[in-house]
Amino acid sequence: MKKIIPLLALAATLSGCAALQNKAPDYRKMMVGNWMLDDISVEGQEGSFKVTLFNEAPLECFSGSAWTLTRPNSLGTYVLNEGVDCQAGLQREIRWTIYKTGTGEQQFQFKRLDAEGDPMDNNVGYRLDILSLDASGMQLRDEVTVNGQPLYLVYTFSRQ
Repeated sequence: MKKIIPLLALAATLSGCAALQNKAPDYRKMMVGNWMLDDISVEGQEGSFKVTLFNEAPLECFSGSAWTLTRPNSLGTYVLNEGVDCQAGLQREIRWTIYKTGTGEQQFQFKRLDAEGDPMDNNVGYRLDILSLDASGMQLRDEVTVNGQPLYLVYTFSRQ
C-alpha cells in the first residue's frame, strides 16, 4: 500500500503536466494566412551596419514584404519590396513549420526553396522565436551576429 500511494501521486503529476502541454496554442493554425511585414526593429547594438536576411537580401528589402503561409502542404511565399540593392518583386517559395524546442517554446521555422521546390542553402533553414501571435498580428525574433556580437531583429507582422 505504501508503494501504491507514491506511484499514484506520480501518475497524477505526469497526467497534469501532459494536460498543460496540450494547452499550448496551436501556432501552426494561427499562422496560416496573408501577412505584411510592417517593421523590423534592431535590438542589442547601436550604430550603422549591413545585415543580409535569410541569405537573400538586405534588411531594408524585407520591410513591407508580403508573406503567405498555407497549411495543407506547409508551403508559403514572401515577396520583397523595391529599394536600393533590392530585387523588387522577388518572390521566394518557402516550406515552413512550427518547431518545438526542448523547453517547450515554439519557433517559426522555414527553408527557402528553389524553382523546383528543393531546399536551398545546403538544406539549412531559419528559426525565429515567436514573441506574440494573435488573430491580427505577430512578432518574431531572430538572433544574428554582427561584428562578433549578437544582434536581435524583431519582425512585426500584421494580418492582411
